[in-house]
Amino acid sequence: MSSRLFSALQRHPNLSRPRRRAAATPQTAGVVFPAVAAAGEALAPTARAAEPPKPRRTRTPSRIRVSSRFRYTTASQGEHVPFLRLSGHWLEKHGFSIERDVHIEAEHGRLILTNHATHMAKVWESVA
Repeated sequence: MSSRLFSALQRHPNLSRPRRRAAATPQTAGVVFPAVAAAGEALAPTARAAEPPKPRRTRTPSRIRVSSRFRYTTASQGEHVPFLRLSGHWLEKHGFSIERDVHIEAEHGRLILTNHATHMAKVWESVA
């Protein structure tokens, strides 16, 4: 008699393999303990040299989907409104820093996002 679990394990043999365990000796991240100390000396941890962070791979999305959010208008009613969420390191790569203003121009079927500094430079060029 086979159970659902047994048949699932037959279809997906990777599920039946035991997971690898970490090393048996616990290690503190970023701290090196000397192997041997002279009698009477305290073992003091020393910090490792900080490794530079790996550069993150940024990918500019070519397409995102407009979703909807429910917004309450009155106590008993509400409405669904279009909603866009943009996030990622690619924004900073293209000049949109955290806590900076963004200028938005809306046309039919098109949104143009410009960081505030670039927008103000264009405004001053048109004035001069």
